Amino acid sequence: MKKEYDVAIVGAGPSGLFAAYELSRLYGNKISIGLFDKGETIEKRVCPSPKINGICAACSPCHITDGIMGAGLMSDGKLHFHNDVMEVFRMGLLSGAETDEALNYLESLFEKWGLRGPVYPLNQEEALKISQKINNLMLGDSFLLKVKKRTRHVGSDRLPLLVSKMVEEILGGGNVDLQVRSSLLSYDNIGGQSILTIKDESGINKITAGKTFIGLGRRGSLQVQGLIDKFSIPHSYRPVEIGGRVEIPIEVMKEITDQVYNPLFWQKNTNGTVTFTFCANPGGFLTTESLLPGIVGVNGEGKMDTKSPKTNFAVLTELDVPSGARPNDTLVKILKSGFSNQKPLTQTTADFVGGKMNDESRRPASTMSGLEYANIAQIFPESVTREIRNFLLRLDAVCPGVVSHNSLFVAPEAKIRGMRVIPKNKGLMTDLDGLYLIGDSSGLSGNITAAAMTGILAARD
Repeated sequence: MKKEYDVAIVGAGPSGLFAAYELSRLYGNKISIGLFDKGETIEKRVCPSPKINGICAACSPCHITDGIMGAGLMSDGKLHFHNDVMEVFRMGLLSGAETDEALNYLESLFEKWGLRGPVYPLNQEEALKISQKINNLMLGDSFLLKVKKRTRHVGSDRLPLLVSKMVEEILGGGNVDLQVRSSLLSYDNIGGQSILTIKDESGINKITAGKTFIGLGRRGSLQVQGLIDKFSIPHSYRPVEIGGRVEIPIEVMKEITDQVYNPLFWQKNTNGTVTFTFCANPGGFLTTESLLPGIVGVNGEGKMDTKSPKTNFAVLTELDVPSGARPNDTLVKILKSGFSNQKPLTQTTADFVGGKMNDESRRPASTMSGLEYANIAQIFPESVTREIRNFLLRLDAVCPGVVSHNSLFVAPEAKIRGMRVIPKNKGLMTDLDGLYLIGDSSGLSGNITAAAMTGILAARD
């Protein structure tokens, strides 16, 4: 580890990796780049949970969320190439044309490193017909199937190879110093000069940098929130979501997922919040995710070459945050009060909707072992349980079998990203000269492609 870099990048997730790539492409050996991540290299990121009956081993760092490519490496590699899920476009930082240019560029890079396969929906016209058919079921104007315009799927089994090719190219130029198992302890800024305290296996190191990009992923949102507070960085609040993941027999939603792969069902709740599906994995598998120390959540993955007889998808609802409270703080309080567990909790969707305790004699098979049966409906705040129940009943009208004793509801799944930095330009620099907050921890993204875009924009500034 050097003592000084032209650019320090903290976090080697999608935002950090693409920032390093773009800086190297633009400036080559004219600049030195330090790239730091608290986690491991790709080949060392192996979660032991499946070998110990699904129990979280509380690894530090967490191999699911930390390390090269961040939590994205262990996802199924959904890549969204449409501007309606790009926060920088929705905030007005980029025009539609600028967003499309960046997305086309990102897609070409992913293809260079190995992205193959179809573009979803397979047929836009047919997908819109399915959407209209569902919207005509008279479930209310507040329940819709939204069709995303351009989504591609890498597969969690193929994504590590793609990312390995990317990292090889980034390091091949010789100007990027990659340091894993290196955690950011503190950040200071004196006259636009960054001073970072980094802890690695050799001890505590002080480094300086002309520019610093910090992208710590959703799991690092609370640390970034501390930086926003410390330096009074302009920000706004965005909703935080909590819920769980539904695992159903693959046939239940097959007609829809065959066409659009990752359907987005959306419901406007009576209190103004939203409940929606997220990250569907047809033929996929349930996985664990460390949300906070001592709190294990659920997630999902989909492989390209290996399929299960199940489909899983998240059902999340926005929290109705009390006046004066911060969204992240409210979500963390709920997680700590109800989910201090080393494995996800589950019950059948029928029991969750019916508010009943579980009948253990009718446990359906799951792609995850070691699930702990509990009455999740009584653990969530009443408003969360109510909105998810209402949503599942409507979804069951569209896809009979969602609410069933053959389907599981597994919890918790949560998105801790309640603060959104307000950059002073489209290059995403904060009001603090030389500091760029990028990726999910900044609130400026919520998926692999959007996070990668923030890295590209910061590098081009």
